[in-house]
Amino acid sequence: MVWVKMMKKIMCLLLSGLLLMLLAFPAAAQPWTIARGTTVIRQGESIKGDYYFRGETLEVAGDIEGDLLVLAGEVIITGNVKGNLLGVVWEKLTVNGSVAGDLRVAAGQLELNGTVGETLASAAMKAEINSSARVDGGMLGYYHQLALRGTINGPVRVTGYAATTVGGVINGSFHVRGVPVKWLEKAVVEGDVDDYTGVTDTSRSSQATIRGEYRMHQNNEMLARFLKAFLLFSLMWFMGNILIGLVFYKLFPRTSWKITEPSVMNFKRYLKVGLLGSFGIPLLIVVLFLTQVGIPLAVLLILVYIILLLFSNVLLYLWIGRIIFLKSSLNTRRHPVLLIITGGFGLTLLGFIPLVGHILQIIGVGMVLANIRPEIESGSSRLAGRGDL
Repeated sequence: MVWVKMMKKIMCLLLSGLLLMLLAFPAAAQPWTIARGTTVIRQGESIKGDYYFRGETLEVAGDIEGDLLVLAGEVIITGNVKGNLLGVVWEKLTVNGSVAGDLRVAAGQLELNGTVGETLASAAMKAEINSSARVDGGMLGYYHQLALRGTINGPVRVTGYAATTVGGVINGSFHVRGVPVKWLEKAVVEGDVDDYTGVTDTSRSSQATIRGEYRMHQNNEMLARFLKAFLLFSLMWFMGNILIGLVFYKLFPRTSWKITEPSVMNFKRYLKVGLLGSFGIPLLIVVLFLTQVGIPLAVLLILVYIILLLFSNVLLYLWIGRIIFLKSSLNTRRHPVLLIITGGFGLTLLGFIPLVGHILQIIGVGMVLANIRPEIESGSSRLAGRGDL
C-alpha cells in the first residue's frame, strides 16, 4: 500500500539523519554519473567515477569505479563498488557482490552476503549478515532485529531493540546493548565482550567460543526511567510555577509589580537579603535539629523554606520577563501572562549556566524575604485593590 511505503520512507529518513551528516562529497574535478527511476548496470558494464542514484530500484551487476550514493526504495549489488556505498534505502539493500570501501546506510532491511572492504555502519529495521558475508573494518549499527552469522574482522558495536543473534566470527571486541544476545553454536569472539543488556552471561550455557573476557555491565534501564521521571517532574514543576505566578499576580498585582522592579538598588538589596536567607535558614535548621526541643520547629522551618523557594521562582519569572522586555515598546504591565511565561523559559535556560542559576535563586529568596513585612502590614489594603493595575 502507498501509505505503508511512505511510512517506511519517513522512518528510514529519520534513522539516517546522523549518517547523512557523515557523507563527504568528492572534489568537483571528479566525474559524476546521475541516474533516476529504475536503473540496471549490467554485468560487464563499468561506470567511471562516482555514481548518484535517486529513485525506486537500482541493480548493480557491473562495476562502479568510485563511490555509490543512493536514495532509493531498493538496491541490489551483485557486482562491485570500488569506493564507498552511502545513503538511504527505505525498503531493502542486498549486497551479494563487494563494496571496497565503507558501507554506511540506513535501510528498512539489510542483507549482506558479499564483502565490505572497510567498515559497516548502518541502521535498519532488520539486518542479516549471512555466513558468506565478510566485513574487514568492523561494524557499528542500530537494529530492530539483527542476525550476525558472517565474519567481522574488527570491533563490533551494536544495539538490538527486539532480537540480536550471533552465530558468526568476530575477530575483535564485541560491545552490545539493548536486548540479550542469543548465542549460536558457531559463534566465535576473539576479543572481549562488553554486555550492557543487563542479563546474565548467556554464553556460559551455549557452545559459543569467547576467547577474551566477558564483562557484564549495569543495566541502564533504571537510569533511563529515572531520567524520564525527573523530566516529567521538572515539566510539572515548571507549569505549576507558571500557574501559581499568574494567580499570585492576580491577587497582588501592585505588590508583584513593585517587588520585581528591575533596578540596581533592588538587585543589591535582594542579593544581600537572599544570601542571608539562603545560608542562614538552612544553618538554623541544622542547629535546631541538634537540640531535641527544636526538632518540631526545624521541621516547620523546612516546610517554610520549601514554600519560600516556590514563591521565589514565581517572582523570578516576572522579574526576568520584565528585564527581557525592558527596552520593548510593548506596554508590558498589560501583559503579565507574557512576562511570566517568557521569564519562566528564560530562568530555565539561565539555569544551565554554572552558578547563574544559584545566584538567581538567591535573588528570588531575597525578593520574598525583603518584602514579607511590608506585605503583612498593608495586606488588607492591597487585597482591597487587587484588581487595580
